Amino acid sequence: MKKILSLIIASSMLASMTAMTTAFADEARLTGDVTGDAKVSMEDVTETQKYVAKLVEFDDEQLKAADVDASGDVNMEDIVTVQRKIANLIDKFPADDVTDTETDVDSESDTDVTSDTDSASDTDETSDTDTTSEGDTSVVLNLKEAREKGEGVNLRLKGQVVYIYGNNTVILEDIIDDVVVCYQIYDGDGVSAGKYSMNAIVEVEGTTTSYNTALQIKNPTDVKTVSTDNAPIAPVEATVAQLSNRISTKVVIKNATLAIVDDQNMTITDATGSVNLFRPVALPDGYEAGMTVDVVCCPYMYNGAVQVRNMGSEDYILSTGSSDSSDSDSDSDGDTNTDTSSETDIRLDDAVATLYTYLKSIENYGDLSEDAANTYTSESYEPFIELVEKAEAIVNAYGEGYTADQVVDITNKLVEAWNNLEESAIGMLERMVGLIDSYGDNVNDNGFYTNDSFGAFMTIYNQAKAVLADPSSLSSEQIEELAEELYNFWVEGLELTSIGTIYTIVNEALYYYPDNNDGMFTNASYNAFAALVAQGQEYLEGKVTLTSSQVDNLADNLQYAYDNLEYSKDYLVEIVDYYIEAFASVYAEHKDDASNSDFYEWKFIYEELLDISDDASVYETAEIEQVINDFYEYSEVLGLLGGY
Repeated sequence: MKKILSLIIASSMLASMTAMTTAFADEARLTGDVTGDAKVSMEDVTETQKYVAKLVEFDDEQLKAADVDASGDVNMEDIVTVQRKIANLIDKFPADDVTDTETDVDSESDTDVTSDTDSASDTDETSDTDTTSEGDTSVVLNLKEAREKGEGVNLRLKGQVVYIYGNNTVILEDIIDDVVVCYQIYDGDGVSAGKYSMNAIVEVEGTTTSYNTALQIKNPTDVKTVSTDNAPIAPVEATVAQLSNRISTKVVIKNATLAIVDDQNMTITDATGSVNLFRPVALPDGYEAGMTVDVVCCPYMYNGAVQVRNMGSEDYILSTGSSDSSDSDSDSDGDTNTDTSSETDIRLDDAVATLYTYLKSIENYGDLSEDAANTYTSESYEPFIELVEKAEAIVNAYGEGYTADQVVDITNKLVEAWNNLEESAIGMLERMVGLIDSYGDNVNDNGFYTNDSFGAFMTIYNQAKAVLADPSSLSSEQIEELAEELYNFWVEGLELTSIGTIYTIVNEALYYYPDNNDGMFTNASYNAFAALVAQGQEYLEGKVTLTSSQVDNLADNLQYAYDNLEYSKDYLVEIVDYYIEAFASVYAEHKDDASNSDFYEWKFIYEELLDISDDASVYETAEIEQVINDFYEYSEVLGLLGGY
């Protein structure tokens, strides 16, 4: 099979490791349960992360289970929602509400507002948090009230459009009690249809959710323009260091120096630090890198770090030399000192909630169990536990005595330490035995493996079980060697029989790329393969009877068709574009780094990905595939693939 497909299924034996009867089960899964084990856990989070990163594919049943916010798409927002559910921060998934009832809302009769509204803050007169129940869209909430409702609530809110970026994200703001309050709307269809115009006051109805700490309504069910002739809300002045407290707020960074990295990235630097401007709008005539300017932009979180987006060339303004905003008090534009505003309280609450989510995830994943200290090396586990204890103290104090920035910093350090936990030798062996047990490969009742290879495998497996019962019987080096031997034999040493080959390929096809996965392969190669998969499925389900030689022949033909699946150029270009975006910040950081030979080669391969994205027509499909494989290999060597 081709290299890219081997990347999709790396480190697992896929469907061939489960009992035959489970492959064709049709029982409905719990929302969030993509693994099919009748529970929602961090294993489901991990699998969904792999799907979003295009390392695995989901079948229709898994896609339905993974789409926990009922948006019609599986993405990082679903992952965050599952984590919040595991951490008991929400009672149920938004998708569970959708399946219960559908609420009909007459947007004309249920909203009574005046079209001459001068400011979005006038919504104070139309809403009442004391009497409005969750899910009631007959009352229009202002943005502060909407934020107080949290996630998983169907509501109708009102605010003024202050920013539109990325062709799908709209920022609404309001000035309430002299504080700028924001809310994010994710609505690609609405943006493309022109439902939002700058400075318009709109009402938006939908179910609330969150994305990387930002409260939002995704794919709203109704958008209504109330008025269009409104004075703009001035951007809030903020330093780079303050951006994490201003997520989804229209801000202006004063006295910033611009450094163009590439077409995808620009670095903004002020006296407090630097931030990446992703997919920057081109500089206007007369402007160039190195100039000191004021930059209007909107900050957001991506992979735990703050980035910003901008909207138009007017967002670059020659600096007026205004003073640093870090100590500014409230002014006529609605800007407030971030250490004293009620909006900061909201940011601190969000930061503490995120930290709590990670703590619960760590606990649910078992990394705080009594055995965990032996599972990981002391060098990696001890500093991790110190951060856990500090994080627990912050959560227990509800963040008192800390700023939102400090909580975010602790969260980032905790996540980094968690990701960098190193398995001890006994931990590695224990994990391998656990994987083999969970996949059912400690038995061969179905005759999937040849007797000789399975017997040799079980000798190593039984030795591993004996060592787990008495770890002192071997040194750490010997235990590590045994774990590697067990893994290598499991992945490469077990030889499939003909029925094992049929079962493995058929289930992999059904699991990872039914119906050609929207054009993953060329039609000719996939159709030939699919016809043989259908024959194999009929045989496994007992619908046809085959002789021994016919089974061998079917297995050989399936293997040949599987090995000769050809990826379509469009699919490969999608992978190219994904890697370009996912590794843009890494490229920006190491573009000029000549000290590391591996990075030196990696950046040239990344630039070839950029060339392919610009014009794939000059590349053969096989050439694109080779570049992708090379990029993956170098990324793996450099340890860049965590989370991708």
